[in-house]
Amino acid sequence: MTFEYVSENPLFLCGHSSEEVLNMGYEFYFKNVPEKDLELLNLINEAGFDFFEKLSLNERKLYTITYDFHLVNQDKKHILVNHRLTPAVNNKII
Repeated sequence: MTFEYVSENPLFLCGHSSEEVLNMGYEFYFKNVPEKDLELLNLINEAGFDFFEKLSLNERKLYTITYDFHLVNQDKKHILVNHRLTPAVNNKII
C-alpha cells in the first residue's frame, strides 16, 4: 500500500525525509509504530474501508475516519498522532 501525500512536518517523519516516507509507503508504519498500535491500525483500516465501500460516491464525502496511534521517533520516544482518513479521487475530496 502506498501514500498519496506525506507532510513535510519533521514531527511525523521519525528521522526520515517526506520523500523517503512516501517511498516506504505502509512499510513506514511497520518500522515506526508499536506492535499494539499496528494491530489497532489494521482493524481500523479494514473496518473503515469496508464501511466506505458500502457507501455511494456522494455519501463518502460526508464521512471522515479519525483515530489516534503512536509513532516511535528516532529518539525512541512515543508521539501520539491523530490521523484522519477522508476519501479522495484524483487528489480531490469526493
